[in-house]
This record gives sequence, structure tokens and C-alpha cells, in this order.
Amino acid sequence: MLQTDSSEYAARAHPLGMEFQIVARYENRTAGPIYLGRCTSRSPIPIHYIHTVDGDEVVGQWSCVGTEPIRVEAGEVRIDTLRIGRPDGLWRL
Repeated sequence: MLQTDSSEYAARAHPLGMEFQIVARYENRTAGPIYLGRCTSRSPIPIHYIHTVDGDEVVGQWSCVGTEPIRVEAGEVRIDTLRIGRPDGLWRL
């Protein structure tokens, strides 16, 4: 089960454009481990994508080769802070 910390997010300015943060909580309710992809073995967060409301655009799209996944054991809860941003500051969410 994936839960976020809010149902709405407001983008804020940063030196390279605009961004917002989502605190995501994933609870593995299965009987076995699940695996979350990540770009490098040192990356502390899983690969993630955010689709716009109309579905025409993907924000925070990753381009990487991938590596060993993050393992989430049965019954384990994982919390990540995901930073989503765009350098041009144009949002259509």
C-alpha cells in the first residue's frame, strides 16, 4: 500500500526552477519481500514517476540503467521523501 503525506502539493521556487516534495509511505502487506527499482546502488530512494492529471506528461521521469533493487520485507514500512521538480517552472498538474 502506498500513501502520501497530502492530497495537494504546492510547488516552490528553487535555484533551478520549481519543485515540490512528497513524503511517500509504502507498507508491504504481502507474505514475501517486494523489490523497488533504483538507479544506482547508492541511491537511497526508489525510481518514481508522477503523471499529470490529464495523463499527457510525466514529471520526474528517470533515465538510468538500474541496479540492485531496494528490498522491502513482508510487513515492513518504508518512508521516502521524493523531490519532484522542473527547471522551466511550467506546471500542468
